[in-house]
Amino acid sequence: MSKLSLETVLQSYKNLDGHINNQIIGLLSVFINSDVSGIIQPNQTYRVPINILASYLQEQFYLGEKIKEYPNLDYWYFRLSQNWVDKLFELNNEKQINLLDLAVFLFKNENFESTPDGKELVLKLKNSLRLPQKVFDELFYYNPGSLVIDVNTPEYSAKTFLKVYKQHFGLSTDAATISFDSNSFLVKSHPGELSRGPFIQPLYSAMSIQELLLLTKFDLDQYYPKIDIQNFNLSKNMNNKIFYGAPGTGKSYKLEQILKSVPQEQKERITFHPDFDYASFVGGYKPVSVKKEDESFDIQYKFVPQAFANIYVRAWKDANPENKYYLAIEEINRGNCAEIFGDIFQLLDRDANYTVTPSEEFQKHLEEELGAGHEGLKDGLKLPKNLYIYATMNTSDQSLFPMDSAFKRRWDWEYIPICYGETTEEDKPNPSFSYSVQLDDNRSFSWNDFISKINTEHIQNQPTLGMDKCIGNYFIKPNADGVITLEAFVNKVLFYLWNDVFKDEKNDVFAENEAYESYFPIKSNGLNKLIALLKRIDVEIEEHPQNGQEEQQDEVIN
Repeated sequence: MSKLSLETVLQSYKNLDGHINNQIIGLLSVFINSDVSGIIQPNQTYRVPINILASYLQEQFYLGEKIKEYPNLDYWYFRLSQNWVDKLFELNNEKQINLLDLAVFLFKNENFESTPDGKELVLKLKNSLRLPQKVFDELFYYNPGSLVIDVNTPEYSAKTFLKVYKQHFGLSTDAATISFDSNSFLVKSHPGELSRGPFIQPLYSAMSIQELLLLTKFDLDQYYPKIDIQNFNLSKNMNNKIFYGAPGTGKSYKLEQILKSVPQEQKERITFHPDFDYASFVGGYKPVSVKKEDESFDIQYKFVPQAFANIYVRAWKDANPENKYYLAIEEINRGNCAEIFGDIFQLLDRDANYTVTPSEEFQKHLEEELGAGHEGLKDGLKLPKNLYIYATMNTSDQSLFPMDSAFKRRWDWEYIPICYGETTEEDKPNPSFSYSVQLDDNRSFSWNDFISKINTEHIQNQPTLGMDKCIGNYFIKPNADGVITLEAFVNKVLFYLWNDVFKDEKNDVFAENEAYESYFPIKSNGLNKLIALLKRIDVEIEEHPQNGQEEQQDEVIN
């Protein structure tokens, strides 16, 4: 029996650093140790044994020698608010948490007969948390390439862990409690002392936390009537979804697969960019050439509908509510969403009782198309139930026009991970697994091997880079045979790495003081420098002797 290795656990902490805080850790610890049968839901009262919770926190996060006993057999009680998922997302600075990193850290004291699989650890964690799947979809993601899982033999003690932990982060403090708050690493307060420790005390000490949960020493059901919500749906926004991930992960392809069988008249597809505005999205007055009776033309200003207005009208006109209509937005974060959507963004709540008053020109257009008394107009704008708005977001570009919290909360989010295996998480073939980059007539290297090495060993573990800067499976398009040319690789992949990823970062990928321009001419300078780069990051170059060379080799052997 072996534990997860120190290196694996330390890497999981480094990956979690900045993506989770002590309040989140405290709440997850409460979930794991609560008396719950079934899935945890909002507006229900649950209890957690004080002695079990305190012992768990001590075992997980205390590395010192002052081990305490917790004989208290009382309970603490908690109830989650109806909007707790949104509030938790805000509490974590709107960052998602990698389930694999969290699972590795929380199971660091577990004994394993052999090296556990990442999916096995994540499933074990999900079963421990007992949360609805929609919560995992919104608050967490799974990146199997975030770390290499290894086990340690013989086992190490908490004292050894503390020593290595301090050395790793250059700490000289006598504190012994692991902390996840920004730049604290270790704190002195004991985690098992719930009212003073770093994980539970923040869950009830601030008024704002009550928007997320109530945590008390008394049974809430005895003092506050329990709200029984039947058929509670964690998210009302299934009609609005954003597919997000690193560049090249297949977000647009995912969207294309959804829209592939949809008739053309039931979909609109647009791409946001920095100059895109409300008039480009909804419509506006534009000069239009109008033919007069005398065959001459006159310039008039008319309301010219754009993608939103067009799909809005067609969806409302369709008498069959089963016919789905789609507005697909590529690269949604490259545009200024607040300016583009205007007050229409409030309609994303999908609340039938909430409408928005259209502009005068849009109102006239809708009256012409739908009729003055139509449901989609008479009380103001409201989105039809058969209209779906899907978008893609490249996380490496998220700083162009940051989305505010109110806008983000109105969408479901689906992370598109990078896949390094032959099959995806859905057990579908991974086409990029067999892609190769052709160096010359005799040599090539695996595209999958390259992105695996560059992402997991040089990008995602860097605190200033992370997953957002990683290279996805479909970052570059190969030819019909799955081959990427040397020129395409240097011009697109290397340029991205040099200009957008490592230009201002200390790294082991490019040689010291190496400029991107030095890779030209590509077939001479570029080839030699790329081969040197591949050796630095340990990517194997495959030899492919030509037929003539093989015959010469055979003659020499004979």
